[in-house]
Amino acid sequence: MKRVAVFVFCALAALCIWLAATPLTQAADDGRVDRYADGIRIGSDGTKVSLLTTGTATLTSGTTSVAVTVTSAATGDIAIVSPTTTLGDAAEFSGTISGTTLTISVDANPGRDVGFNYLVLGI
Repeated sequence: MKRVAVFVFCALAALCIWLAATPLTQAADDGRVDRYADGIRIGSDGTKVSLLTTGTATLTSGTTSVAVTVTSAATGDIAIVSPTTTLGDAAEFSGTISGTTLTISVDANPGRDVGFNYLVLGI
């Protein structure tokens, strides 16, 4: 019985060592997602996506955009924005990255302050 317990223990230890040296999820080269500790690689071309920053911003009444400095961002990165309050008189919103500036815009003056959450992903 002791030999079986020692064998099982050694097998589990070897498995843990192997798992620690490999990605969290390793998919076949078929376009699925591979998750690594330092980011995510998407697709077979190895494109890496990593979380750069998250935060909140407030677009004040009477304006249609707010600029947020994101020092770790660069043109071409992805911005995901979501309102935390109603849009008032505005109907659409968007977030774009240009250099290190995230600009959150609405299509019309909302007539009230509007809060946003944002998430910036590096490509």
